[in-house]
Amino acid sequence: MTPAELIALGERLYGTRWKTPLAHAIGVRRESVSRMAHGHARISRQVAAALWLLDTAPSATPYRERRHAATGDTLRLQGPHGGWALLVHGDSRREVSRLAAPVQAIVTDPVWPGNIKAVALAGSHDPAGLLTDVLRAVPVSLGVHQVVMHLRCDSDPRILRAVPMRWAFLRAAWLPYAVPSRQGRLLISGDIAYVFGAPPVARPHHHVLPGMPHPDYCPPAQPSTGTTGHPCPRSLEHVEWLIEKFTEPGATVLDPFMGSGTTGLAALRRGRNFIGIDIERHHVQEARERIASAAM
Repeated sequence: MTPAELIALGERLYGTRWKTPLAHAIGVRRESVSRMAHGHARISRQVAAALWLLDTAPSATPYRERRHAATGDTLRLQGPHGGWALLVHGDSRREVSRLAAPVQAIVTDPVWPGNIKAVALAGSHDPAGLLTDVLRAVPVSLGVHQVVMHLRCDSDPRILRAVPMRWAFLRAAWLPYAVPSRQGRLLISGDIAYVFGAPPVARPHHHVLPGMPHPDYCPPAQPSTGTTGHPCPRSLEHVEWLIEKFTEPGATVLDPFMGSGTTGLAALRRGRNFIGIDIERHHVQEARERIASAAM
């Protein structure tokens, strides 16, 4: 592959700002991509093979930025157990920097790298770049103590480089599925949550921070496929367990990639408050309906 072919491929897949998302996609540094594009570094056979796979993969479709008309509109709802939820229709890269109320924890299921089902989601062309921008925009003044990243077992964990060093790695937790499924040669048998930050304050029955749910407390569960309009739903039971174990009672939980509102439902059911942000208006509407129904 020549530098001209590399540039043409990058611009076709990712537009004019193609170097960073292409570097994330093939697992090299942006500086290396830039040097190869200018002919200052050789394009190795391994890189050429990765580029060929990226070019021929079903998800490698030309990226076109959509206009979401995300104006930052907010909606406040009353949840069960006296909690509240604030839903924001907006771009998280902008909206998280505007938050003023204290937020003790971030629990989110970000756009996954390499997830074929997520190609229709905003930010799917550069999941690592999107997550980096959002977490860097979180004001220190919010007082976030815990960050929980919820990924499927086949999601590339290198996206977690986006988590700033101010939140130290705490542990990973395994979230098993009740019924595994096959995807090609892979057996998809669960999700993995990566927990960063300070451990929550110990309290009765919560002195030890476990690595997976006890089956008596949270039996193996399935993603909520078919029950929401989101292409990548997560299990309500799994998210509820994460919030119960890794956040503190009464905390405000932020999900900057709210989707259909599963994190919000779980937070309210476990006695927390919730702030959710999503750029897609129909996802905000679905989250509103689910949370409002749960409060009845």
